[in-house]
Amino acid sequence: MAQLKNLLKFGTRHHQFVRDAVWKRKRFSEDKMRNRYERWRKDEESFIFYMPEKDIDATRRVLRESGGQPQMTTLKIPYDYAVLMSAHTYWTSVFLGRDPIFQYAGREGQSQDATLAMEALINHQITAGRGIPPLYIWLLDVGKYGVGLIGEFWDEEKNVVAKIVDVPDEYLGIQLGTFTKEIKRVLVNGFQGNRLYNIRPYDFYPDPRVTMLNLQQGEFCGRRVPVGWNEIIRRAATGKYFNIEQLRKWRHKNYRTSEEGSAQIQRPVRPGDETWFETMDMSNVELLEMYIEIIPRQWKLGNSTYPEIWVFTLANEEIIIGAQPLGLYHSKFPFSALELEPDGYAMFKRSMLEIAKPMTDIITWLVNTHFYNTRKALNDMFVVDPSKVVMKDVLDPKPGKIIRLKDEMFGQDVRSAITQFQVTDVTQTHMNDVQSIANMLQRVTGVNDAMMGLSNQKGRQTATEVRTSSTFGVNRLKTISEWFSATGFTDLSYMLVANSQQLYDAEKKVRIAGDMWNYKGGQRFLNVTPDMIAGGWDFVPVDGTLPIDRFAQVNMWTQLLQQMAQSPQVLQQFDLGRVFSWVAQLGGLKNINQFKIEVDDPVALQQQATAGNVVPISGQSTSGRPGGDTAAAGGAPIPSQVPAVGPGG
Repeated sequence: MAQLKNLLKFGTRHHQFVRDAVWKRKRFSEDKMRNRYERWRKDEESFIFYMPEKDIDATRRVLRESGGQPQMTTLKIPYDYAVLMSAHTYWTSVFLGRDPIFQYAGREGQSQDATLAMEALINHQITAGRGIPPLYIWLLDVGKYGVGLIGEFWDEEKNVVAKIVDVPDEYLGIQLGTFTKEIKRVLVNGFQGNRLYNIRPYDFYPDPRVTMLNLQQGEFCGRRVPVGWNEIIRRAATGKYFNIEQLRKWRHKNYRTSEEGSAQIQRPVRPGDETWFETMDMSNVELLEMYIEIIPRQWKLGNSTYPEIWVFTLANEEIIIGAQPLGLYHSKFPFSALELEPDGYAMFKRSMLEIAKPMTDIITWLVNTHFYNTRKALNDMFVVDPSKVVMKDVLDPKPGKIIRLKDEMFGQDVRSAITQFQVTDVTQTHMNDVQSIANMLQRVTGVNDAMMGLSNQKGRQTATEVRTSSTFGVNRLKTISEWFSATGFTDLSYMLVANSQQLYDAEKKVRIAGDMWNYKGGQRFLNVTPDMIAGGWDFVPVDGTLPIDRFAQVNMWTQLLQQMAQSPQVLQQFDLGRVFSWVAQLGGLKNINQFKIEVDDPVALQQQATAGNVVPISGQSTSGRPGGDTAAAGGAPIPSQVPAVGPGG
């Protein structure tokens, strides 16, 4: 690492060469990605129901807020938002409703213990490393932008904890009985494992010569990320970053430039006064992380002539503060992408909001025009001869209008002075048209009323009818889910396993994931060692079906339990007690096991009997005679007559 710091020292020709090479690839990608920025911006506005305010709407708003006059405004009908969130609910139920989320199958005949260990370890990393929120956002981004991007890295968290402690005062090795408060710092090991993070499509720079689906076949891939100064210092302390002094000078210069001419009190700049600027500057450092497949000899970073992946970090596109080989056995860019449409040739895929926009705009127009016309119909419209009526009465907006005639109109036909227009609602069919467009939109996106939790049939329905209609409604989304599973989730699961096999070097007791905690006598935890997770593993794909209804599953198991209890052959093959416990927990009774009878081993029971703490129930005497002296030994007495059986004893 010291050699790299010297080679890429700021101001050298080699630093300039590497910086230009990295920066050129970023611009090459940005020129292509920029074509999509405007479309993504419109998708974001549609997602938040944003509509640019027109001049007429601004005038109405001023009259409504200042003058108190009721005025109509243009509405944005968020039907596309409802479609997207319904699809997102389905995807999260399918992918994140599994326990564990990432399920694996051994490729080389691994044992069941090894499978449990692998799933338990990855599930622990996803849960303890707060990886579930990025997965939710990942599935939302793919519907919102047409592409969802997620990154992963191996984190070995170490935190410095400072606390004030009392230290005894000493003089010549003798404690004086007094104490002095001092600050003690302790290095605490934190989370160790894979972490996930989301990437905005605006901040992503893939190789535009390949599609987003094949980003791993590109030459480079990177992202832009703002980072706080403390994080820069923390990574520099671990040896990951260098050229920090030059970055500090650039940051101080930029801060002084931004503060010039401000009304704040300026502190005089003196030599060694850099700490004051670091304390006052609250801005982030713009970092560019580029993962590039390079030939080290051509880049003068080694003698190898075989391509390998390196990661370069540029601060503010000027200073290289990080450069090192990726060093991961999976040898892939640490990014995974989801695309909404299974198109293998287009660089960019449409989002669900983009697909729904034309028809959503029609729905918005139909609803607004109907409301405009309805409001117009509610307002009285008259043709008035101002020479024959009192105009003050006509212009009075209060209800219960009384219009007075002038003296010269007494006894004449009032219709010659004032006449009301005939009002016809020409938009009365617009709401029916809205339903027609909504049905068309459901056919286009595959998100129908059943997926939104609405029943499209009148009257009562059986559970089977509801379940059948929902099943037919998810066929389109089922295919998209299978596409997600075969692309982004498979890539991500592979990198999670590869990182764990390479970097996990300890023994950890983790909770068994899923319903397999009842495996081997109900054990809940498993010691996972690096040897247990070795070998090849395949991600068990999601088939796109919703999780089984728990209530229906409990009913099915209840019927099976009744049949098992009546079949001696089945009872010989299955543990009825453990099946009962599992069904109870399936129904939501998490504490059923606390009611189990704990039976000690025979040796412990004999010791308790010798101490007089237990007595035999019946049927076996201490002298060996069947039931002979049970009562005499302090046991439960045998009744003289057992109903429907006969005499006892």
